[in-house]
Amino acid sequence: MFGWWTDLRVAAGLLARLPLPPPPAGADFTRATRAYPLVGAALGAGAGGVLWIAGLAGLPALAGGFLAVGALILLTGA
Repeated sequence: MFGWWTDLRVAAGLLARLPLPPPPAGADFTRATRAYPLVGAALGAGAGGVLWIAGLAGLPALAGGFLAVGALILLTGA
């Protein structure tokens, strides 16, 4: 029986381009959808961190927005 941790790993492997180990045999990809909001929140927090650091560096808001979207593109492979 797999739990939240496995579902989080499966969801992160599906939604992001992070170098994660492969999911265990028999992992339920349908049940892993319950972890999608957590993965999305983590990705959004990463982009927010990029935007925050860009603001601290004195970049204009538009440039920081481009950097944050670029970080999301790199993380998700979109």
